[in-house]
Amino acid sequence: MKNFIYALVAALLTSCMAQKGEKEFTHRHRPSSVTDSPAPAVIMLHGYGSNSDDLFGLRSHIPAGYHVYSLQAPVAMENGAYGWYKLDFGKERDLRYDYAEAEKARKFVVEFINDVSSKQNVDKNRIILLGFSQGAILSLDIAAVDPEVPWGVVALSGGMMTESKKAPGTDKLKDKRFFIGHCTSDEVVPFGLAAEAHTFLASKGAKVHLKQYEGGHFIPAEELQDIDSWLTEMLLTKQ
Repeated sequence: MKNFIYALVAALLTSCMAQKGEKEFTHRHRPSSVTDSPAPAVIMLHGYGSNSDDLFGLRSHIPAGYHVYSLQAPVAMENGAYGWYKLDFGKERDLRYDYAEAEKARKFVVEFINDVSSKQNVDKNRIILLGFSQGAILSLDIAAVDPEVPWGVVALSGGMMTESKKAPGTDKLKDKRFFIGHCTSDEVVPFGLAAEAHTFLASKGAKVHLKQYEGGHFIPAEELQDIDSWLTEMLLTKQ
């Protein structure tokens, strides 16, 4: 009897240690309306200085057939703000970054996707990355480096890093679907960066829809409607 108790305690301790050893991901989740089979998922990646609550407020614009996960970036800042990697703004408002930190962020997101795909009814082959600003830049980097990870990408008010364009995975982007939305008077990330991303991705054979809107560095109502429509079309497409 004692041996049984000791074995049970040891098993419980091992289980607890394994749980503690797992990486923790702070995120918000709205389940898919599909419950009898693995469902596609939209992974939201917020902008620099925000958190997981931000984009999650847009979940009503995501078709019910998708899981919606709003993932919080790992780099803590002040006042409840987070970033995917550190950014410095130059005198000319140019963005300076350490790509090694961006690589860590990319791996963090991929680990999260693997985690939820293994634990919930998520179709790993139908993952949509939806990012805003820095989150959009990171989403495009993930697609460039690991093109098999996203089924499609919604990049809002973002662009592509130079390193992303040089990634070998860009040669495997043929027919990959992208929605790029950007306001023409964006004072943080210029519209020209979205146009450059569109040109580059199209040159690789990707199916890219670029839509421009009036306004600054935010997501206008018209853009939300277009995202809803694009995601609905994706549900109707075959693998």
